[in-house]
Amino acid sequence: SFPTMAGMLLQAVYDLVDMIWIGFISPEAVAAVTIFITLFWIVEILNEIVGTSSVSMISQSYGTGDLERTRIISEQTLVFKALLAILGAIIMLVCLKPLLHFFTDDSKVIAHGIEYGVIRLIFLPIFFSSYSVNTIFRCTGDAKTPMKLLITSAIINMVADPLLMFDTIPGTSIKGLGWGMQGAAIATVGSISIAFLVGFIMLLKGKAVVTIRFSHLFKVDRETAKKLFTIGLPSGLTLIIRNIAGVVTLRLIGLYGTAALAILGIGTRIYQFGMMPGWGIMMGSGIIIGQNLGA
Repeated sequence: SFPTMAGMLLQAVYDLVDMIWIGFISPEAVAAVTIFITLFWIVEILNEIVGTSSVSMISQSYGTGDLERTRIISEQTLVFKALLAILGAIIMLVCLKPLLHFFTDDSKVIAHGIEYGVIRLIFLPIFFSSYSVNTIFRCTGDAKTPMKLLITSAIINMVADPLLMFDTIPGTSIKGLGWGMQGAAIATVGSISIAFLVGFIMLLKGKAVVTIRFSHLFKVDRETAKKLFTIGLPSGLTLIIRNIAGVVTLRLIGLYGTAALAILGIGTRIYQFGMMPGWGIMMGSGIIIGQNLGA
């Protein structure tokens, strides 16, 4: 669990630093990210359902010693998640503006939310797939590689953020590109994409226990896909209830104005640090239990 905690800890540090840089734009920008992240976690339910199933199936197959079956499940996880991510991204892109209006009437918040959210949603398949790559490594006994990928992603993100967001980086004379909220989104999706590509190439090149076959990423195995959806469905339903509660809370807090929404976003980023040990233990213990069940 420790490498997972370490990787996630630096990701949480990045999230906080990211919010600090966005705070230099305006409180409306912070509020926009707060709303978008809440909406983002609604579509994240699809990733949670398949992710929970894939951890169970990959770790159990690896525990039996059946590497071929482990490879097939890993490949199908990447395929199925990508398809669900494309579907989720299309729906969210269509609904993004009306959903932003549901939480606020502030035109600046809505404009920032669209600038930031559209880019994040376009790269949703990469985001989902990056989770799958890390899951494949962890479930086959390698937690250090995902840790390195997460740390690399966070460092790239923290460096790229101010360079892409500002004409001149606050507190310095260093010139940037001045892309504002779009720059913040590009820094995030760019760093995630780099980490994903490195991990994906390692899986293709046999640098892991399981070697992924590129040609098999264009095939859907119905039996495996069905299990990937059904095993994690109870977990997904639980997350739906939790996210509905989050949406209702956000809507109520939005009644107090843009500043209140911004404060919620900052508080949530800080809150992540307290959750790190629990998340790390959960991931590590789930994989160990799965491997032993398979064995």
